[in-house]
Amino acid sequence: MGKRLSNLLFLAALCFFNLPLLASQAPAARWGFSPERVLSGEWWRILTYAWAHVSGYHLILDGAATGILFSMIAGPEWRKWAIFLTCSLASVLMAWAFAPQVREIGLCGLSGAAHGLMVVAMLDQIKEERKSTRVFAGVSIAAVTGKALLETYLGTSVFIGMHFGNIGTPIPACHLGGVMAGWLILLETVKGSGGLAGTKGNQLGSCLSFKKS
Repeated sequence: MGKRLSNLLFLAALCFFNLPLLASQAPAARWGFSPERVLSGEWWRILTYAWAHVSGYHLILDGAATGILFSMIAGPEWRKWAIFLTCSLASVLMAWAFAPQVREIGLCGLSGAAHGLMVVAMLDQIKEERKSTRVFAGVSIAAVTGKALLETYLGTSVFIGMHFGNIGTPIPACHLGGVMAGWLILLETVKGSGGLAGTKGNQLGSCLSFKKS
């Protein structure tokens, strides 16, 4: 699968699962995650919830951020989709297990998966030669991880009052699940590369060093 086709599939999925929203500004409730519906046999909601959104603003915000991060991940296209699916599943399962409100209001949106993609995408940036890029990537990984932990502690999104449109009810556990999946992928990648001080391509350790490369 080529990069152009992969990006088109991403865009097509966003459009398809949000047809009711695009046509009549009504959220696509059929695709959102609902524990009760999943347990009654509608298992596909575990896979489709991430694509459904509650408003046009929510769709644009999530779609743009996730699409950019998705395109930044290095490697073959199947790797991008596998990482996306892993982060998406981790997000919904974490929310199901540790966010009781999900049983009443459900869950939708790409933000949980995006948090995980951020970790993985920045890992790929750490492999760049420029030290400034590596430092930025390392700080970004620390920031998104800290944000998810703080939100879980507070029980709400730290940016909830800064949005210009409806994003529904943020579920911090969903974001944390994505970050945890991203970290698992990051650590597995580091392990496969020979550790933090391993190969030339792996700069995770040196990105936080103030010594000259």
